[in-house]
Amino acid sequence: MSAFRNSGTVVTLIEDAVAGLPSVARADFLNALRHVPEPVTVVASDGPAGPGAVTVTAFSSVSADPPTVAICLQSKGSAASAVIENGRFTVNFLSEDDRALAEICAGRGGGDHAARLADPGWRLSPDGLPLWGNAIAVLTCYLIEAVEIGSHRVLVAHVTEAAQGPAERPLLYCAGAYHSLGEVLEDES
Repeated sequence: MSAFRNSGTVVTLIEDAVAGLPSVARADFLNALRHVPEPVTVVASDGPAGPGAVTVTAFSSVSADPPTVAICLQSKGSAASAVIENGRFTVNFLSEDDRALAEICAGRGGGDHAARLADPGWRLSPDGLPLWGNAIAVLTCYLIEAVEIGSHRVLVAHVTEAAQGPAERPLLYCAGAYHSLGEVLEDES
């Protein structure tokens, strides 16, 4: 059972706060943010609601005291429902060698969530959560709150475990391409 709360009041407060304010054009907003490098992660969950694995670049640490993070998942995406209903998940920070996994978990090439987690590089934590074996780092999280804002759900989670993985060079996403600390990775297609 999930320990999170979904606060409709927060959404109402946000909607009220921005009512009447000018908004940047969607294309300008996306173009500006497109040039900001982001770490590539896979958020993975399993439990009573079934498996979920999705590539996510919208990640942020929130606080170290207590250890808290935030991620954003598309509201209409099938992973969001599984992650929220399971109430727990891992954030797996991918290495430069994990581009194929990022593409699979982004839904390219088909396959359901169970197929996304079928790669032998996944292992299970003692409490049954998927951990990517080649990750730069992995965080184990319990959902505190899920708030729907626009097209996404913002998930705030408490981090119960953090581990550094074997890989050293992170996979980044910027300007529509994968990068590795200053160099664009070659297109494999």
